[in-house]
Amino acid sequence: LLNDNHDVIEVLLACWQIGAIPVLIPSGATASEITQFIDNSHTQLLITQWDFEDSIREIDVQFHFFEELSQGLGGCGIPHYSGIQSDEDLCLILFTSGTTGSPKSVQLTQKNLLESASQWHEQLQFRQDDVYLNFLPIHHIGGISIFIRSLVYGFKTIQLNSFDESKILKSIEEYSVSLISLVPTMLNRIIKMDNYNFLKSLRGIILSGGPSCDELMNICIVEELPIYKSYGMTETASGVCGFWLHKNTKKFKSVGQSFEKTNLKIKDGILWVNGPSIMIGYVDDDIIDEWFNTGDYANIDEDGFIYIEMRREDRIVTG
Repeated sequence: LLNDNHDVIEVLLACWQIGAIPVLIPSGATASEITQFIDNSHTQLLITQWDFEDSIREIDVQFHFFEELSQGLGGCGIPHYSGIQSDEDLCLILFTSGTTGSPKSVQLTQKNLLESASQWHEQLQFRQDDVYLNFLPIHHIGGISIFIRSLVYGFKTIQLNSFDESKILKSIEEYSVSLISLVPTMLNRIIKMDNYNFLKSLRGIILSGGPSCDELMNICIVEELPIYKSYGMTETASGVCGFWLHKNTKKFKSVGQSFEKTNLKIKDGILWVNGPSIMIGYVDDDIIDEWFNTGDYANIDEDGFIYIEMRREDRIVTG
C-alpha cells in the first residue's frame, strides 16, 4: 500500500526475488476498502507508509512502515534466488473494482503476464529505443502491465504517479516518448490542451478502459492520430483484442480483433475468452478451466471485429 509508483515497483521486484506473492492495494482506497482487500486476498504482511497509519490502525494484519526507500543506494542482497520456479506459479494479485459486492482478488501467474506481454509485442512491435509514458495506476493491470512489458522487451518507461495533462505533454517532449496508454477521457483532455501537436509525434496511442464516443473517434480519424484501440481486463492480464484505427476506420465503434493466441466467442450475448493470459481464478473461487465469462455483452461481426454493447454491471470505469 504505497503512494509512489517507483516504490511499488521496487517492492514488487523484491517480492519476486524471495518468492513472495505481491498484492497491490490501490493507494486511494478507504479504510474499509483496504480491510476488504486484505481479507479477500489473505494478505499476511502489509508494507506501507506512515501516511496510511490511520487507515490501517484497526486492521488485524502484520504491517511494516517505511518513510523512504533508498533508491539507487544499493542495499542488502539476498544470498540466493528463491523466487518463481515455474511459469504456472502464482506471482501477482490485483483487484477488480465494482459497484456491487466485494472486490475480487485476481490471481495471475508468470505465464499470464509473459504471454500478455508477448501478444502486445506482436501488435506494437516494441523496440529497445521505445519510451513508454506510463501514468495509469500501477496497482491496476493497465499500469503494471506496461512496466512488465518493458522488463521483457528492454525499452524505457517514464513513470508518473497521476494524470496531469501539462506534465504529460512536457514529458512527451523532454523524453522523446513514442508510446502512451490512455482511457478516452484522458485522450479528450489532452487533445483540448495539445491541439494534436505532441500526440502526432507518437508512434502509438493505446486507447482502452471504456467506450469511446463517435465524436472523439472522428477527431482521431480526421487528424490521423496513431490510435491503437483495445479491450481487456484484470482477469485477462490486460488486452485480448485490438486494432490500428487508421487501418480500419469504418470499424471505429469496435475494439478490434482477437490477439493471435486468444479465442473469443459469444454465448447468450455475453463475451467469453480463452487463452494463455487468462487468470488462474479469483482467490477462494473455482479455478478457471478453459473459457472465462467476461460478463460483458458483445457481438462479433463477419470480419471478426468485436463490439462491446454494455460493460458488466459490477465494473466501474475510473477514467
